[in-house]
Amino acid sequence: MGLFATTQEYQDTLDAEYERLYVKDSDETLQATWFEYDIDSSEQFMQSYIVKRHPEPITETDAKTFLRGIAKKIIRYTAYEREQFGDIPDSVVNGYKQASAILLDIRNDKQSIPGIDPLNATISKASRLRTSSDTQRYSRTKMSGL
Repeated sequence: MGLFATTQEYQDTLDAEYERLYVKDSDETLQATWFEYDIDSSEQFMQSYIVKRHPEPITETDAKTFLRGIAKKIIRYTAYEREQFGDIPDSVVNGYKQASAILLDIRNDKQSIPGIDPLNATISKASRLRTSSDTQRYSRTKMSGL
């Protein structure tokens, strides 16, 4: 089960493309393994961008639907790239670039995830950085002549 949807929900989202990308081997276990691998890798990729602004698991339905759409584009690209069908279709590459741009905007707080109130979204402690230092004790002028 994925972070943003179940395996079946991802399969339903891909619809006819699932058949073309995954149902070509007679070994159903191998099909499921590749599909789950692609889901996991795409969700880890997404999580690396999202966790900065949303460290807690996302449970809102609207947010999961939005993120599932992004994951679909990344899963498609991953499957084409892994299988090396030759040239990856422009629609798949453009979808991947679009999904990556959206994730970058979410990470940089230029776009919010639907269904999550940006004012109530908690920011991880890792992104808060406070520094302090003592006053400068030594300088080139103070050290000259020693």
